[in-house]
This record gives sequence, C-alpha cells and structure tokens, in this order.
Amino acid sequence: MNYPDGVILSCLGLKLSKEENSFFKSTNPLGFVLFKRNFKTREQLIELIKQLKNITQNKKILIFIDQEGGKVQRLVGNSFSKFQSQKFFGDIYLKDKNKALDLAYKSSFILGSELSSININANFSPVCDLLLSGAHNVIGSRSFSSNPSIVYELSRAFCESMKDSGVYPVLKHFPGHGRSKFDTHLNKSVVSSSYKELFDNDLVPFKLLNNEKMVMLAHIIYKSIDDK
Repeated sequence: MNYPDGVILSCLGLKLSKEENSFFKSTNPLGFVLFKRNFKTREQLIELIKQLKNITQNKKILIFIDQEGGKVQRLVGNSFSKFQSQKFFGDIYLKDKNKALDLAYKSSFILGSELSSININANFSPVCDLLLSGAHNVIGSRSFSSNPSIVYELSRAFCESMKDSGVYPVLKHFPGHGRSKFDTHLNKSVVSSSYKELFDNDLVPFKLLNNEKMVMLAHIIYKSIDDK
C-alpha cells in the first residue's frame, strides 16, 4: 500500500494555477485545507474540490476546512448557513443542559451536512479549549465554556453529529489553548501551569481522543510537560 505523506497542502485561489497543477501531480499528501480565499460560489468550490480530489497521487485524499461557526467560518452565503459560536451553546447549557445538547447536535449535523454535500471530508472542529479569564481573546467565544465538564459534553455532541453527517471532526487545540496569553499565529506562547492543573481542567475535554481519529495540536510550550 502506498501510504500518503504526512502533510496537508493548500492552494492560493479559486482554481488551480498551472504551477499548482504541475506541482500537485508529483505529491502524495494526506489532504488539502480550504480557506476563504478558495471560495466565491458553491459551484466554483465544488469544481475546485473535484480538481483537488484528482490532481495528486493520493486518490483517497481528504479535504479539510475550518468551519466552526461564530468568528471562524470559511463558508458563508451562496447556500451555506451562518452558524452560532460554540459559546452560544455553552450559555444555554447553564440554563437547560438537555436543550443545549440537542441544539449543539442539530447545529453541528446541519453544518456537517453542508460540508459533506460538496465532498469536504474533515472539519477542524470542535474547539475543546476552555474559556479562561486573562487569556488572549483568540479563543474567546470559540470555546463552549470555562467548565471542563460542559466543554466535554458539548464537544462530544458536536463530534457525534459531525460523524453522523459524514464528516470527520478534528478536535483542537490539544492539550488546550485556553491559558495562552498570546495569539499563537503571531507570537510564541509558554504556559507554566502545573501538569495536575492541566490534567484536572484543560485536558478533560480531550478524553474524546479515545474515540476520535484526528486532533490539531496547540502551538504552545507547556513547561510542566516539556520544553519543545
């Protein structure tokens, strides 16, 4: 079996350039990730995904996207719905747990169904990070809650419904981004919390890793774990 290389690629625009066509034909990646720059209309996106599915040596390639809802949503309009942030469901949970879990499942199922209908295979969601005071707002409303148990329950609902819609969920940002003082897209971040504090709080939602296939890592140094 010719296993794919451990890399996810992307392309620059709404369709593949001649240079991209030439380069991608020689690659064997795990997948491609789509961004806002790759989307104008539903029809255009379907054609781009079709190209990406067939251009590389990997004929079982996965197409990834960040479609969380709230402030991180690559596809909006042109038949794609606008979804609530994860905090929306966490706030409802505080008043009515069953209603929150039901709405979280249904919202994630609709979101996943919209993705699977155009042959997107994996979504970088849910965000399993805690919403902690004093941290950088790069997470903010993307988190369900500051309560690890609530984050776990709602993340589980998101994962189950995403899979039921035909899309792989990709949990993030392991082992937790909730304590970071910086946006790690822009700055190096170091968290000095003890391993026990992380284990009792930040790591709780990631119990889901026992059942899920993929996870996105946080670009953070956790000093109580290692210095890498």
